[in-house]
Amino acid sequence: MLLDEQWRFQLGEWLLEHRAVPDYAQVDYDDSDWQELDLPHDWSIGLPPNDRRDQFQDGVGWYRKTLRLDSAWLGQRVVVEFEGVYCNPEVFVNGRKAGQHAYGYTPFTVDLTEYLKDLSVGDPVLIAVRVDNSQQPSARWGFSGSGIYRHVWLHVFGPTHIVADGINAVTTALDTESGGEATLRVETHLRSFEKTLGRLRNVRVRLSVLDLQEYGACVATAEVTDVLVSAEQRLVGTLKIPNPRAWSPESPSLYRVVAQLYNEAGALLDEYSVVTGIRTLAWSFERGLELNGKSIKLNGGNIHHDTGILGAAAFDRAEGLKVQWLKKAGFNAVRTAHNPHSRAFLEACDKLGLLVVDEIFDVWTTAKAAHDYRKLWDEWHQHDLETWVRRDRHHPSVVLWSIGNEIPESGKPEGEAIARELSGLVRALDSTRPVTMGQDVPWAGGGWTSLDPVFSLLDIAGYNYSLVSRDASLELAEGDDFKVYPGPPRYIADLERAPDRIMYASESFQSEVFTNWLVARDHAHVLGDFVWTALDYLGDGGLGLPHMKGVENAHWWRNAYCGDIDLTGWRKPVSHYREILWHGAEPAGKKLYMAVHVPPPALPEGAESADLDMKGNWIGAWAVEPLLPTWNWPGREGELLTVEVYSRYEAVRLYLNGEKIGEQSTTETDRYKTRFTLPYMPGRLVAVGLSEGNEVERFELKTVGAPVKLRAVADRAVGYADGQDIFFVTIEALDEADQWNLWAAHAIEVDVEGAGALIGLGTGNSVGGTSYPESHFALFQGRALAAIRTTRESGPITVRVTSAGGLAGAELRLETRPR
Repeated sequence: MLLDEQWRFQLGEWLLEHRAVPDYAQVDYDDSDWQELDLPHDWSIGLPPNDRRDQFQDGVGWYRKTLRLDSAWLGQRVVVEFEGVYCNPEVFVNGRKAGQHAYGYTPFTVDLTEYLKDLSVGDPVLIAVRVDNSQQPSARWGFSGSGIYRHVWLHVFGPTHIVADGINAVTTALDTESGGEATLRVETHLRSFEKTLGRLRNVRVRLSVLDLQEYGACVATAEVTDVLVSAEQRLVGTLKIPNPRAWSPESPSLYRVVAQLYNEAGALLDEYSVVTGIRTLAWSFERGLELNGKSIKLNGGNIHHDTGILGAAAFDRAEGLKVQWLKKAGFNAVRTAHNPHSRAFLEACDKLGLLVVDEIFDVWTTAKAAHDYRKLWDEWHQHDLETWVRRDRHHPSVVLWSIGNEIPESGKPEGEAIARELSGLVRALDSTRPVTMGQDVPWAGGGWTSLDPVFSLLDIAGYNYSLVSRDASLELAEGDDFKVYPGPPRYIADLERAPDRIMYASESFQSEVFTNWLVARDHAHVLGDFVWTALDYLGDGGLGLPHMKGVENAHWWRNAYCGDIDLTGWRKPVSHYREILWHGAEPAGKKLYMAVHVPPPALPEGAESADLDMKGNWIGAWAVEPLLPTWNWPGREGELLTVEVYSRYEAVRLYLNGEKIGEQSTTETDRYKTRFTLPYMPGRLVAVGLSEGNEVERFELKTVGAPVKLRAVADRAVGYADGQDIFFVTIEALDEADQWNLWAAHAIEVDVEGAGALIGLGTGNSVGGTSYPESHFALFQGRALAAIRTTRESGPITVRVTSAGGLAGAELRLETRPR
């Protein structure tokens, strides 16, 4: 049962010296003046920034929820599961401490059974949770969120039951030809609290496989019978599935595996199920990564766990939206930098077909931040790793286990010992996926060669920023995108020393996209490229902004601004270039796109220079030249502007107001892009893709009028009245002809009436602004995104967007219905 509804919340705390347990944990404490809310909840996102320019507030918070003892719980095990609490939660039940956890990204359970045995049916059961995120910084990137930010569940089961996350389904054989079949090996983990196991004697597990693409039709069954001889036991069954549907990014077919536990008398003791996919995985130097027997390249991106304007709160709908954005942008893989993401995110990856490099740690025993995981390592790392693998191993989307990122001690003997321990633990729990980690020379300290011992323990080596020189002893050469090694990329040069090493770019700059794509395409042992980052994220304030030397930005920086996709889902030009490289050769792939370089601003007095030429002079290495897909440059008439065209055609021709500006090749030698320089004149700018001199496709930018009105468009018209669903509404400023004007920066106000509430409003802007849950915000690039959470009552929702800056408002009507 989902326990997300009707919690009470209080930010801050006070303790009575004579009480061993805080007043907030007592049943009789009056919390009527506390905030009432539904989970998931992140309190940091709703607070104004603190005195650090790129940090959100943290602190200590308390949550309380009262249940009533149900008769169905008598004689059963009653367990509360927290999917994620950031961080250091302590759980109290009716005033007694019942459990605690430390790592903010792994789930944990608290067994309530002992605390209920003296209660009667209908008596109150108070669950109080103290969350302490006051020790900062706890992560390098500055934003973790705070609170019970993932789901909470109540589990009730008999003394003998199937362990949560206790089903491990592995495809051992797969034949998708007509009349073929798949073999599924299913291990079911049982646990018993019976005082005398002999009372149970024989137990049996009935396994069923349901095809979710065929409305849950049962396609295979098996039974496993055994004698329960210990408190922990695993039963293994094999099922043959006829005419299987193989899971892949292109066809993410899913099955449900159901395990039913019976005693000798045939009474059902427990039932548990997982959703999984039928697919095989293999990896080799000669063929790289193979999914279902076919080599596959990873067009990937790194993402943090936050959900943008909603902070860390892991709503299912918000997690799914991220996956939708990534898929639409042409990504087929994602890396969960640098910690386990939510179950809802992985479920969306399963459903929509996004491969996952699943990562567990950013820190081992050497600190990167004052209060990071190093403090938890000795006590918690083995427990957290095992919890992580057991939770995620049934997801078909998960294809690599990553045990760490940029670990400082990994170039030393102590790091080698830890890598051996961690990789061994992972393989003991799941040997069907390769083990990897991402590494970078500045953190290792001893250069790339020092990483050889650790890389030798992995199945696949992850290289972070291997194209950029991080070794001062190397002579650098100027590239037209960035400073690169004079020789081949590092993971190619390393073949001389490690001739059988399988590799991939676990992190790369956006400016490296062409070289990383080319190397992956031409070398089987290079699996692909994961850009930093695919989605923009909170924290690392201003990391991707193109700064000017000598100019200090004193604003509050809310997000990194280095994502291919911004916080509103808008794709920056580099995202379209990436898609053209990776998919442009496909028949239906994107082949043409155009954007204009943003001219550098006027230099403030005392500044050195703008340094906006991408010759290695950017202060922020994660920045790219700012481009916008617009031909609106008021006040710059006659000024020379640079137009950049991405093309998978042999050449492109550029026209302005019907006049030919020029024609240039856009072949692989040209990196599938070119530039034109021309004086700005309002009108129509048209790029034409040419094949053998013939026009094939056009891409147009045209001057639009002044913004006069707002448009609000929801991601869908009907949602669910369950208190968990979210409508995402895109707000844009338009001219009289309904054309988007991305220079509009008007302040807007969003008002919601009916069966929903505004829980987030924001833009892709990295600088300044109010906190996201406010109802007012200034447009950035002429757009904003609003998030509206449904209530538990069915009915209409009216969304009104207004502006005090003279723009006509917009009104939107939505509906909710029972799930």
